[in-house]
Amino acid sequence: MNLSLLAAVLLTPAFAQPVGLETAQPTAAGLLLAVPKAAPSAAPVDPTALQKHVAFFDMDGNGLVTRFETTLSLRRLGMSNVKATAAALVIHVALGPATTGRWGSLDVSVANIKLGKHGSDTGAYDAEGRFVPEAFERMFAEFDVNRSGSLSEAELLAMTAANSRLRPGGESASKVEFQLLLLLAGDASEAAGGGTVPALSRARLQDFYDGSLFYKLAK
Repeated sequence: MNLSLLAAVLLTPAFAQPVGLETAQPTAAGLLLAVPKAAPSAAPVDPTALQKHVAFFDMDGNGLVTRFETTLSLRRLGMSNVKATAAALVIHVALGPATTGRWGSLDVSVANIKLGKHGSDTGAYDAEGRFVPEAFERMFAEFDVNRSGSLSEAELLAMTAANSRLRPGGESASKVEFQLLLLLAGDASEAAGGGTVPALSRARLQDFYDGSLFYKLAK
């Protein structure tokens, strides 16, 4: 893709899906193009916490999250169009092949999202994507250094570094995920360097891990 086309895609406004189109995808010119839906993937009947978390982005409920759905969903969470488009691309390049089993796929399977787990994670989800309360409590016991009841970026990065020593791999992904979460959902502040820095409260992180946060934040 040449730079002018990439710039046009990033600057294309997000649109609501018109009635009557199968799946509306934005073109570089900002127009909507009807394209066939991806083959439906069975949505989980009794979803895990991790599946609930990802299902927020599955706007049509077919069990597959497209890059366009993620872009629109991130915009609903308050992210700008440029950042949402770029973030969606990174997310889908990382999770598409892992969750669908198809090399080059940019769709993300809700049912198979557990296959997208990586090293350096917090352990708050088990191998099946179920929430692990003990691991969540350990996050605050070990890394809430000032006992504020929230985690700042510095504390989150320290936690990521420690987790990478226990579960190698994926440290960069974990850092980006927490920085993105701070941007979207930071609800507390902590003193640092003579000023204040954003942080994530215990309640906000609890909502994040149980899959309810994005539904509460969506505009």
